[in-house]
Amino acid sequence: MRQANMKLHVDVCGCCDIIEENSGEKIAQLNIAPLKLQPAVAYITPQEEAVKHRAVEGRAFLDFPVNKFIIYPEYRRNADELAKVRATIDTVRNDNNIKLTGISIHGYASPEGSYTHNTYLAKNRTQALVDYVTSYYNFDHKLITSDSTPEDWEGFRKFVVASTMDKKDEIIRLMDDATMDVDMKEHNIAKLVGPQAYQYLLQECYPALRHSDYVVSYTVRGFDLEESKKIIDKHPQQLSLKELYLIAQSYKTGSEEFNHAFQVAALMFPNDPTANLNAAAVEIQKGGDLTVAKKYLAKADQKAAETLNNLGIVAMMEEDLETAEKYFNAAKAAGLTEQANANLKELSKKRSYPTK
Repeated sequence: MRQANMKLHVDVCGCCDIIEENSGEKIAQLNIAPLKLQPAVAYITPQEEAVKHRAVEGRAFLDFPVNKFIIYPEYRRNADELAKVRATIDTVRNDNNIKLTGISIHGYASPEGSYTHNTYLAKNRTQALVDYVTSYYNFDHKLITSDSTPEDWEGFRKFVVASTMDKKDEIIRLMDDATMDVDMKEHNIAKLVGPQAYQYLLQECYPALRHSDYVVSYTVRGFDLEESKKIIDKHPQQLSLKELYLIAQSYKTGSEEFNHAFQVAALMFPNDPTANLNAAAVEIQKGGDLTVAKKYLAKADQKAAETLNNLGIVAMMEEDLETAEKYFNAAKAAGLTEQANANLKELSKKRSYPTK
């Protein structure tokens, strides 16, 4: 065989290109197209909302003369603050789709002065706002409930934590001392920070601790599909999760309108597992950056078959094939047979597809 020659002939068809090397020999260069996966994304149909309970919240900073609890509408910023309260209530009262069911008001006072006196001020100033709302709208007194907190230490603590005050850590330790009388606690804080810093608290912090938080509760009637489509961008808070789902289903999967309905659902129901699962499914189906999809999936029901399935798709798209297979098998065991089997086939294709 010392005098023998060997020639290698490559026969290429279809998916390959023949190119000439400098030597003149013909070789095959494989041009492998990227694999296009077609994962079976899972959505969940939301449960019907029997009664659509909704609420809108607000906070008013009313000014009172020292040690007084009468509301003077033109005193300092009261005109603007009362207008905010009325605007919130009017939003509910003036909509024919809505029925007002209740208003709750919770008043707070600031820590300076004695706790006993602040208890008196917080209670009576809260009642003053209740009386104002009741008389302005001629509401039944049973419609409004109220409560009060003598001193807003939670708000005080948040202010200090976010501040750049000297001795901040010492102030917080005093605040968190559950064994200390609140009057002594406030006194010790004033002593600790000194006159100048305490004056700063009186001017910059304490006024914001005197506030009235209010919640206007209401119910919303049900809407048919065409009505829902008309208000999705104007009053999305009035729609139920099921109504938003039906809007999406009326459009082609993956269309702009389809995606928009699920995104609105996640915005209106940010902590709902179903809303987050469906929003994640939209992001996966779009085939873009999976970061958003993973954030939504983190808030979905981790035991739901649909969540397991979609987590498997994310893992597959991120090349974590072993994890993907575990998720798909778990989804299949949980009852999502069709989608899980389809995705296991896609996974098999991906494993057998050449990477070079």
